Amino acid sequence: MINSFIGHSKDDKCLKSEDGPYLIHLLEAFVNLSFSDTGIEPLLGKGAVANFNRIISEKYIRDILPKDHAEKII
Repeated sequence: MINSFIGHSKDDKCLKSEDGPYLIHLLEAFVNLSFSDTGIEPLLGKGAVANFNRIISEKYIRDILPKDHAEKII
């Protein structure tokens, strides 16, 4: 899941406007999974936190995704 999330959102060349709902669903899944150590472990060592930080701080998210999707992700 995290590899797919990173692959779809890592930069402005990978992100497409139609990826918004998919990324939102993945983020919601990560929230639910991260309530336990078992759910956190797959995120370790994959650059998940760096990617989460990038998507909330980089302008390309707001430029590419529809406004409502970008706001929900951020």
